[in-house]
Amino acid sequence: MSGKDLGTLEELEDGRFKLSFRRFYTQPVAVLWLALTDPERTKLWWAEARGVLEAGAAWDLRWQNTPPGEAPMDWWPGTLLEVIPEQVFEMDNSAHGVLRWELRPGQREAQSSSDEVQGTEVRFTAIVDAPDEATRLSVLAGWHLHLDHLDTVLNGGSVDWESWYQEHYPRWQQTNDEYARTVGGST
Repeated sequence: MSGKDLGTLEELEDGRFKLSFRRFYTQPVAVLWLALTDPERTKLWWAEARGVLEAGAAWDLRWQNTPPGEAPMDWWPGTLLEVIPEQVFEMDNSAHGVLRWELRPGQREAQSSSDEVQGTEVRFTAIVDAPDEATRLSVLAGWHLHLDHLDTVLNGGSVDWESWYQEHYPRWQQTNDEYARTVGGST
């Protein structure tokens, strides 16, 4: 994990917290849009989703990284707040607060030359009720990994949800510890 990939945390006036991430993916905006809004694709990196893709409609989520031996998680009801195709996807979810993705075509310098890589800049924010530091750090680490999972899936890989705890929980813990060192107590 590199420091440039870390999300930020900001306390809002109403006592909630805003988590912000800025990521760059090499795929075009249209591909990212489908990864965020097509239930067949959301379940590959994030959560099962069901609903109608229009502002004001229901959009429910069910997380897939269920601990071993536990029943699948319940569906969490939500509502889409703003849907601007290939630009903005925002929802309010009963368990995860207000989630917002902003997409824009972008470019990034290639690491090995002066060539630039075309792709999509994603700005993701989550406004959550997280009254204690441990919860805030946990949510930061969780979204960090989900955004990494998105990159994995976009690049042809997969996330095996059945073995998520064996394969990814150690990385989640490492990421959580990194957030504790970098943003813990800074709100």
